[in-house]
Amino acid sequence: MNSIRLPIRLVCLLLLATLPSIAQQYPVQVIAQLLPPYTLNVPQWYTGTSEKLLVLLTNQDLQRPTTSVRLRLMIQGPSVRLTSREGVYYPTIHLDAGVPTRISLGDLAPYFNPDHLNFEGINRSSYLNSYTLPEGFYQICFEAVEVRSNQVVGRGICAQAWLSLNDPPFLNLPVKGESIIQRDPTNIIFQWTPRHMADPNLAFNTEYEFTMVELWDNGMVPEAAFTMGMPFFRTTTRTSTLLYGPLEPSLLPGKRYAWRIRVQSADGSTNSSFKNQGYSEVYWFRYQNDCSPPLHVQAQVSSSSGARITWTPVFATTNVTGLGGTYKVDY
Repeated sequence: MNSIRLPIRLVCLLLLATLPSIAQQYPVQVIAQLLPPYTLNVPQWYTGTSEKLLVLLTNQDLQRPTTSVRLRLMIQGPSVRLTSREGVYYPTIHLDAGVPTRISLGDLAPYFNPDHLNFEGINRSSYLNSYTLPEGFYQICFEAVEVRSNQVVGRGICAQAWLSLNDPPFLNLPVKGESIIQRDPTNIIFQWTPRHMADPNLAFNTEYEFTMVELWDNGMVPEAAFTMGMPFFRTTTRTSTLLYGPLEPSLLPGKRYAWRIRVQSADGSTNSSFKNQGYSEVYWFRYQNDCSPPLHVQAQVSSSSGARITWTPVFATTNVTGLGGTYKVDY
């Protein structure tokens, strides 16, 4: 008896183990793909001109020439879950047997409409402020529901990605608050450090927008004055260094100038892969005349332990007089 029962138990266990795989055999294959560069801003998955998210549907039931389905969406992340609401109209998709159907861009918009979603782990009003998800690992899954029977006829491969925001560039030169001496011709080096090079999708697929503003109000905080001023100079570069030379607009001695860098995808599609929309902090500098050396330097010994040193200052322009100055005496 024991020798007969053992094989039967083994057969039963094998059958139970294969039941889940049998249950997953659906007539419609569903494959979701999220394309880099990744972004946490959900509307950018289906807007714009380039595909960020696509769904491939294939009716594998050759006995049925056409199958009509609707899609359901599920976004699963760290303590966040968004699912399609029931009782909402979704477009009908007609699938011909053996012919793949591609769904992307505007065709995906109805599934991401906030009015069509259930929110778990994230406040709906907070989501509507930015349409941005928290950082973390996400799965974006779709399933196909037959229109006639309202039964699930397709599940498949979910799109999976670690979604996070990169830091904007760190500004190096000129140093914040630095005084830069006027030179003819103009030759100022601006330099910054990218902080997204660890992201393989963006490391070599970005560009930098350089913006300079002339600060007219010396009593205002430079960061605030920058946001209120009109751009004095703006350009775009693929490198992290900019040479401001004689071909650029002339700088006025005695004036302050602020500058900022914005990093973005090279195709200009989105800045939502970066914190603060890709904007760096604001740095500023004062552009001033070169100080000519003083004339008629004289020393008169007054005692064995002291001397009186005098000189005549030379100002290149009258603007320097208002700025004041300091003198360093070496002896």
